[in-house]
Amino acid sequence: VPSWLSPAGVPASIAQGASLNINFNVSGAGLNPGVYNDTVYADFTGFGIQQPLYIQLSVYANSPTWSVVAQPSQMNIIANFSLTSANTPLSLDGNDRIGVFFGNECRGVANIQYTPAGNTYAAYITVYGNNGTQPQESFEFRIWDASSGTEYQALETQAFVENAQVGQPLAPMIFHPAGIVQRIPLATVWNSVSTYLQPNNASVTDIMKYTTNATGSIIKTNDSYSQFTAASNNWFGTLGQISWQKSYQVMVTAPTELQVIGQPLTDTVTLPVVTGWNWIGFPQ
Repeated sequence: VPSWLSPAGVPASIAQGASLNINFNVSGAGLNPGVYNDTVYADFTGFGIQQPLYIQLSVYANSPTWSVVAQPSQMNIIANFSLTSANTPLSLDGNDRIGVFFGNECRGVANIQYTPAGNTYAAYITVYGNNGTQPQESFEFRIWDASSGTEYQALETQAFVENAQVGQPLAPMIFHPAGIVQRIPLATVWNSVSTYLQPNNASVTDIMKYTTNATGSIIKTNDSYSQFTAASNNWFGTLGQISWQKSYQVMVTAPTELQVIGQPLTDTVTLPVVTGWNWIGFPQ
């Protein structure tokens, strides 16, 4: 019996010709997201026979909470995604999800679903927007890969066009990952943070753009800092870029979230240290 599976109330033996329903308790504690395959055997004493029971356990991470903010106008997008640079393979997992975002606002979300008529898989997304806005609203996309528990930012963007349909069931719009999304909750105190990614854009302005900022928001390390000014909607200070090699402290005026988008680091990393106190990252 695998460590994540335990039979409940099984007697030492079962009479010949009798049957017994056996309940199993499943524990995913300590298991990373993924698919686990194993085998449970029933021993037939005196016959030298083992009857196998093949078991598959799928462990999923908690998916991000994408709550749609409705707007006056709509468009529709039929989409799927590939985690390669090509357009294959596409997702066949109904637990996978695609979200549509305008800044921090989720404007549409749908899971991948199977359509028997065309033997196709796609997400059918109702997207909310504002028609006539200048400049025209442009959407970013997020991909949730349930099997690995990973959120990606998509390379592709899409302008809002009222009542338009982008993609078809047999020819969906296909997204590709631009980078992994790391989410770090921030409380209204000093928050110690670091990243395990190489940011796609390491500038403080880009790193902090998904955070709800107000005058008084500060990000600092041991030798530099940057502060947000609402009047200019920008960051000012001596800290210009974020590095996975360093740790930072962030002060915000309301609970929010820091989102870092980037590439995974190599298996072995080197953190430089100097004499004295060092603010080092935790690239794990």
